[in-house]
Amino acid sequence: DTSKQSYKDLLAEYQKKFNSTPVAAFWVSAYDATNLMVKGLEKSGGKGGEALMKGLEQITAADYQQVNGKEGATGGYSS
Repeated sequence: DTSKQSYKDLLAEYQKKFNSTPVAAFWVSAYDATNLMVKGLEKSGGKGGEALMKGLEQITAADYQQVNGKEGATGGYSS
């Protein structure tokens, strides 16, 4: 949803930093996926494997509001 404020804010930040507009169709999905992985690593104490999987499963909407998707959309992970 390109009308979502968090999308507009991220796009403006990108344009300011790189003086261009993202060309990849799913750039915002990559941004969300990277941030979810960071949150999972925080919860796992920086460990990968099973610890990371469990950390990802603990992420809630209170931990991270994704930029992609319509207003109020939340992401999740399950193994």
